[in-house]
Amino acid sequence: MIIEHDLVYSFVEYKRFRELILYLFPKAKIPSKCVATLRVNKLYENDKLKLKHVLSKLPDFFLLCGSDYFYIRCIAHILNLIVQEGLKVASSSIHKIRESIKYVKGSEGRMKTFKDCVAKVGGINTKMGLRLDVVTRWNSTFFMLEIALLHQCAFISLEFEDRGYLNCPTNEEWDRGEKLSWYLILLILHPIWISCNVYNMVLSFGCILDPHFKFGFFRFCYSKFGLDSMAIEAKLKIVKHKLYTLHNEYDFIQYENETLSGVNKSHLDTYLEEQKLSSQYHPNLDLWQFLKENKARFLELALMAYDILSIQL
Repeated sequence: MIIEHDLVYSFVEYKRFRELILYLFPKAKIPSKCVATLRVNKLYENDKLKLKHVLSKLPDFFLLCGSDYFYIRCIAHILNLIVQEGLKVASSSIHKIRESIKYVKGSEGRMKTFKDCVAKVGGINTKMGLRLDVVTRWNSTFFMLEIALLHQCAFISLEFEDRGYLNCPTNEEWDRGEKLSWYLILLILHPIWISCNVYNMVLSFGCILDPHFKFGFFRFCYSKFGLDSMAIEAKLKIVKHKLYTLHNEYDFIQYENETLSGVNKSHLDTYLEEQKLSSQYHPNLDLWQFLKENKARFLELALMAYDILSIQL
């Protein structure tokens, strides 16, 4: 039950749970939190050894791209721990920015007032709407900060226009949020740790598979690093080569259909050639739903995206 429903180990010591079990099975011996922890860990270690034994007998060609991306989850877990420690430093800034967005999006009246503030301060040349992050996913925190920072002056104006708005970040907190934003984008795009190069590549794939961004977002970000056009194209060529190499591993699923239809262009080609979705008209796009609705058009691409996006950050 603990494993299946992702429950905390102390669940076995909850009063109502113990009463229910003893009511149904009076002679049941309910383990303590420590015993439950030991048992679950033992199951995990046993299954891990079994899996290692099975995988040790598999040649590389049974794993996608010769197992290049097989250990991503472990790297993701380590990197996530590092990032979470970094986020603690700017926790007050993130909290106020998050609460500010919640406040504005909380009613149509506030949204209208905020839009008036945007028009009043001027100079905000973006059609992207405010978006909240998923607290447990730091890459979504980057996107939240990126858009909020573009609207910094509008939030400051809103503080004077709306007395009910109480969470406007201070100048120092805005600065901290901007620094954090660059810190997060460096983690996504720049190989800070050699051991995490593969992980950075998979993060790049995840961004490209978001129809809001594709490769255009990378050109923008690399330009912010001060790279010239030739250096940008060289880096994009590496990412594109890796993406197509991984995508080709999924092509066997559509091999028969493509052979019969005579289509030479891959689904990845079609997806990248299509125009990006505008954040203005698709501000709350559900990526899983998008993949589901377009699965018939991009079958192997959708399968690859499911695998990549299922990696926890």
